[in-house]
Amino acid sequence: MGSICGGKQVRSGRLRSATLLSTFAVLAALCLPAFGSASAATTKPISASGSSSAATIKPITVAFVTGEFTDPFFTAMHCGMIAGAKAAKVHLIWEGTPLADDTSVLQVLDAVMTEKPAGLMFEPFDSTGEVAPLQAVVKTGIPVVIVDGSLARKVGIQNPHTDSFAAGKAAGALMASKITAGGVVGVVSDRPSNSVQDLRYRGFEAGLKAADPTVKFLPIQYAGTSTSDAATDVGAWIVANTDLRGVFASAGPLGSGAASAVDAAGMKGKILVYSYDTEPYEVSSLKQGEQQVLIGQSPYTEGYHSVVILSQVLRHQVNLKVPYEYYTPFKLITLQNVNTAAAKPFIYKSC
Repeated sequence: MGSICGGKQVRSGRLRSATLLSTFAVLAALCLPAFGSASAATTKPISASGSSSAATIKPITVAFVTGEFTDPFFTAMHCGMIAGAKAAKVHLIWEGTPLADDTSVLQVLDAVMTEKPAGLMFEPFDSTGEVAPLQAVVKTGIPVVIVDGSLARKVGIQNPHTDSFAAGKAAGALMASKITAGGVVGVVSDRPSNSVQDLRYRGFEAGLKAADPTVKFLPIQYAGTSTSDAATDVGAWIVANTDLRGVFASAGPLGSGAASAVDAAGMKGKILVYSYDTEPYEVSSLKQGEQQVLIGQSPYTEGYHSVVILSQVLRHQVNLKVPYEYYTPFKLITLQNVNTAAAKPFIYKSC
């Protein structure tokens, strides 16, 4: 991942009621992790030029709110935020819920705002239902960074995230080169209101259709975050479609469910399974041949960048009119490259 300014990374496994408040030593200048080459849609790192000297920087408090915060993706993001907080000399409040619904996340948001952070970072789980509460935060004069997910309307100063459509499109193009032309492919996703996962599978469909216009798509199945529901859906596909050649899962648990169904049917390696993210259990599944491609994102970079850009805005070191879309790298992880140095930054790990 590159430099983290020499900062030590630590992990907090505490649940929603536990707040992490970290104060860090001063570094002479802000820095960002090196990206490496992975995605043409990657945005260049922000410049640290114009930052104040360490002696004149006043401590500020910024907060991050998310759901599913025990997930390895967010653990890796937490590591990046810790390093970014150390580099930028800010207090970091990391708060969340293990649940993935907007009601639970907004309850955490309300609790965090009572601590009066100077800036907020927020991971959305409902593209429409969370717009108004975040607009209310912005109206109080608190700058907001929307991290990883996206909202139906632009809220806040910036949205660092993966170009989900481009990542899905790359996966679709790759699958097209691996399956028989005109084959049947299925997509299993979370729910219709999840705009991020919607972009993932729509990109996949676009990439596959562009490479093979004769491909046949089964009606999309929504399984929430349930591995067992995904396994049931894919198992039914296998029985009803003898020419099923591939499955795309827009999230890790769904990929695991798809892989288990394919394995149970004795079709491992014959029906390809492509999935999002590179959590430890997914990497293990890849190495065992149960899944053929994983889309690795950059949660560490997202976390680091979000803290740094927010601190720079709060200290008037950058113009408020920074580009809203900030794309971080992604990489298609396969059995052939999973152990390479190029893949390492995209494998999610704790710190």
